[in-house]
Amino acid sequence: LKLENALQDQGEKPSTYLHRLHVMLSATIRRGGVTEAEWSRYLLKQFCRGCWDNSLIADLQLDGRKISPPSFAELVVLIRTAEDKQSLKEERMRKHLGLNKHAPVPVKFRMTTHQQSVYSSDVP
Repeated sequence: LKLENALQDQGEKPSTYLHRLHVMLSATIRRGGVTEAEWSRYLLKQFCRGCWDNSLIADLQLDGRKISPPSFAELVVLIRTAEDKQSLKEERMRKHLGLNKHAPVPVKFRMTTHQQSVYSSDVP
């Protein structure tokens, strides 16, 4: 299936990628490749497979929802809400750091996971 090879394009928002998958899946259903009953499961499975934003997938716990997947409308709302929150956070960070609106956020501030190292002064 062409759908299984569909991956998120560089610079494409997750919600835009989801919409593209929706269009492709609709065409696949019309051709008889997927049944209506499998719609939500296929959509979520491919979104999790092809979306490069692992933090979004983890934050929304999408991998755990494959057994009982949300509808397309519910998924769109979840993803757009998360995108809006991230956008607002980046905007606040730019203002705080004095960056102009179109400058890319420095890589060190884009990290979504925080790593901590603990060094003991007692180690010889």
